[in-house]
Amino acid sequence: MVPDTFLLRMLMFLLGAVFFAGGAIFCKQAFEDSKNLFESVAFSLMGVATGLVLIVWAFVGPPG
Repeated sequence: MVPDTFLLRMLMFLLGAVFFAGGAIFCKQAFEDSKNLFESVAFSLMGVATGLVLIVWAFVGPPG
């Protein structure tokens, strides 16, 4: 059963907000503790990018 469009968009927004906030916090902490800085920042920015994509898709809809 396919969820309602409003529910799907709300879930994408909430999941995107979690990814965005978690990635941003992880990125901030990576700069404070400088061991494995490149890997930590790259990984955390992937989380931020995933969150931004989900938040944008929540408002304009996924492509396709």
